[in-house]
Amino acid sequence: MRNHGLGLAGTLLAILLTTGACVASPGTGAKPSPPVVASPLGSSVAAASPTQLPLLSPDEFWTGLFSGDPDFSEYLSIGALLKDSDAVVLASLESVSAGKSYDAGSGLIEYNATVTIHVERVLHGSLSATTVPINVVLGLSIMDEYGPLLEQLKASMPHERGVLFLQNLASWEKQMIGSSTSKYDPSLYRVISAQGIIREANGVARPALNAPGTWPKTFKGQSFGAIVSQVASAKPDK
Repeated sequence: MRNHGLGLAGTLLAILLTTGACVASPGTGAKPSPPVVASPLGSSVAAASPTQLPLLSPDEFWTGLFSGDPDFSEYLSIGALLKDSDAVVLASLESVSAGKSYDAGSGLIEYNATVTIHVERVLHGSLSATTVPINVVLGLSIMDEYGPLLEQLKASMPHERGVLFLQNLASWEKQMIGSSTSKYDPSLYRVISAQGIIREANGVARPALNAPGTWPKTFKGQSFGAIVSQVASAKPDK
């Protein structure tokens, strides 16, 4: 998460663009979104010991729940973001575990973590469970070198709550290619954009560090409860 837009995350984005791995985002109001881009967590690899990484700050942890390049997932308004979200939730963080790895093509493997959240309240959309797994991309590689990043994520998890804008990965895949390949567990979700993360810090709202656009910045420093009410009362774009 340190050095956003540089290091491994930027290199992997260049690789994906070169190999044609990008897919257009299904929603209106958002720029085309590549399906697999390294999390900002991956930028820690070159800067720290491969066996023990420093703890992430709460801001860094929450920011890393969105796996992708923020510039490819910018929504022009909260209504546009709501339109593409399957659910918007007020939730707390419960645990971090190893996720499933996938063949990302071009000899690369996508390594993932699962961050489990407990849903306190559904603000928009619907969910079938109160405990929800969130997929977080640790990075892409030709070999398994992401054990330290997983351990870093586990050790850094703050006991906080926040608002998350979620999209079901199985339904997202179906939108992208027109059919479901059973690649993703139907219970698995992802955070749809860096703009879709608002954490509570001692009663105050804090958007993701790398959230693009101007409207998420207006949340910073406001009462978290007021922001929850504002999100709950917002209307999706038609």
